[in-house]
Amino acid sequence: MTARAVRLDISTMPRFADWRPTALDPRGLGPDDQSDWRVLPTSRTRDSEALDESNYQAALKCLADADPTGENYETHRFGHWGPGWVEIIVVKPGTAAHEEAVRIECSLADCPVLDESDYSDREHEEQLSRLESIIRDIERAADDASESDDSEEWDVSELAAEVSSALDNGLSELSSRATEQVTNALVDLGYLTR
Repeated sequence: MTARAVRLDISTMPRFADWRPTALDPRGLGPDDQSDWRVLPTSRTRDSEALDESNYQAALKCLADADPTGENYETHRFGHWGPGWVEIIVVKPGTAAHEEAVRIECSLADCPVLDESDYSDREHEEQLSRLESIIRDIERAADDASESDDSEEWDVSELAAEVSSALDNGLSELSSRATEQVTNALVDLGYLTR
């Protein structure tokens, strides 16, 4: 399938020489021989969450498909005072990688997610990680309680509501449904019995 032609003049991607991570940072962090290369609107940092990571990786995949040699796009990573580091993608103007970057830019203007499936998978993994962290905290609290004289049984519905609340409503369903999902997950994992 032939890629649809794209008008490069509609792009608002900044030149590498003009790009800066924030308004408080200096411009022109890239090498002089790439000062005219364009910076994609996807980036990632040490603190990136599922959406930023997903879009960044999806953009790299699209660029690799458009420019299999990888000669006309690069990633650059900079240390940063805020998030620790920032990683960006730059493309050489007038190349197939540049055309693909404009397609990516236009796609992000229509919808903030480049790859729904990848984003959903990453979101799910983040949610499982949060749940595992909460379970570890609960286990520590249970161990501490069993060592003291105040030992008591955990109430399943109360514990599930606490876990659900601790997930910061990361579950998409209503809170009662989220509590039910968490209860089932804790029972399935063997942390609770009904």
